[in-house]
Amino acid sequence: MSHDRQLTPRWAPQIDAVFVASTLAVCLGGALHRRRLVAAAKPLALTAVIARSVPDIARNAPLDRALLTGAAVFSLAGDYLMYREEFADDAPHRRPATAKDSTPRGKDDWMRLGALAFGCAHLSYLGLFGRRGGRLSSRRILPRLAVMGEPGLLVAAARPALTPVLGPYGAVLSAMSAMAADPASAGECSSSGAAATRLRVGGMLFVISDDLLINRRHLLSGRRRAVTEAVVLATYFGAQRLLLPTAAGAGVRRRPARTASHPR
Repeated sequence: MSHDRQLTPRWAPQIDAVFVASTLAVCLGGALHRRRLVAAAKPLALTAVIARSVPDIARNAPLDRALLTGAAVFSLAGDYLMYREEFADDAPHRRPATAKDSTPRGKDDWMRLGALAFGCAHLSYLGLFGRRGGRLSSRRILPRLAVMGEPGLLVAAARPALTPVLGPYGAVLSAMSAMAADPASAGECSSSGAAATRLRVGGMLFVISDDLLINRRHLLSGRRRAVTEAVVLATYFGAQRLLLPTAAGAGVRRRPARTASHPR
């Protein structure tokens, strides 16, 4: 019998139910700006994605396993930091800096740290896709850089102090999304097409989510801002659900098929 399939946890239906329910809850909480609802639901959604991926992560080669774990851990950190950004004071933090009291509280501070964390997650994916044969091409990366260029200009005009972090972050995200669109990044699953499609769509959803996030913050208000926040969260969690489990499953070490023995 062949062992080609990805591992699916016995509790996969329950994990998927938690993911769907928590994603719907966090989208509603984000649209209504309900901090307690977002605080309760947001960690559950990403934890469900990671739980779905753990069996396959464990069956990857050691370096791939480390890169996948890095993508998951840095995503968890970025998820928390961006939650803090959403509910922080909009004004830049101006309290006196002391050695004992250096926790950032302004939106810009949390966004800077969130971008650094997610940037590390994207770099983990870049390393993973590169090891599997994925390559960057101008045909794939230039359109993504153009999409991320718009929020980059917006940040440069409204919050220039963020540009040294968000500018490189946009480039790293564009590169990750472009390499995810290379079918070779799906490794041994690239011939099936399904895994390659999930990675490509996941990478594009991440670009769309971050583009909308910056526009929501600086250009929108009222009902349009609320609706956009729900779309930001939905596309973000959709990207996570497509990227991590697919990347983990695509690197599962295959076992050779058993050959039936025949009596002589």
